Amino acid sequence: MVVPSVSRFVAELHRAHPHLRYVKLEEPLMAEKVAAILQKTSGTVGVLEGWGGMFMLELIPAGICGVMSGLGISDILARVFRLAKNGDRDHAYELFQGVLPQIVFCLQNLELYHHAEKLLLEARGIISRSIVRQASRTLLENEAKHIRFLNSKILNLLDDHGFPRNYGRNAILGPESAVTRDTVA
Repeated sequence: MVVPSVSRFVAELHRAHPHLRYVKLEEPLMAEKVAAILQKTSGTVGVLEGWGGMFMLELIPAGICGVMSGLGISDILARVFRLAKNGDRDHAYELFQGVLPQIVFCLQNLELYHHAEKLLLEARGIISRSIVRQASRTLLENEAKHIRFLNSKILNLLDDHGFPRNYGRNAILGPESAVTRDTVA
């Protein structure tokens, strides 16, 4: 079993470098690792769950202190986290199931994730144009259409649960937006 060596490594690293406060783990089925790290470090090193928050509902009871997701759904996942942390797992699950298809689709490929994240930020009006830096993978038309579909579901989820689409300014949802246009970004 790998759990003792990871937790021991984190504890030794923290002893050598007391400013180490958090580790980010990105793997499935890591509840035992989370618990072991917290036990070995007496809770002085928090564990963040990566993978876009995919496993957060499993890992909140194990003791994760947060989730590292993309910006596009971070507000939704923050509410999911608070609900679950406060014992309201049913409502956390209800909200989480609305973003899980987006997470699963996007994490198939890192460059696909970058495209989808930028298109969601554009759809929310957070950025005015979706530009992905030097991607070597071209977004296929069927992927772009599916991303627009998933983004429309996220926008509906935001509206249904009283989230603002954009915390800084009004959302940009015109004929050229990521939600409505038929061309690939």
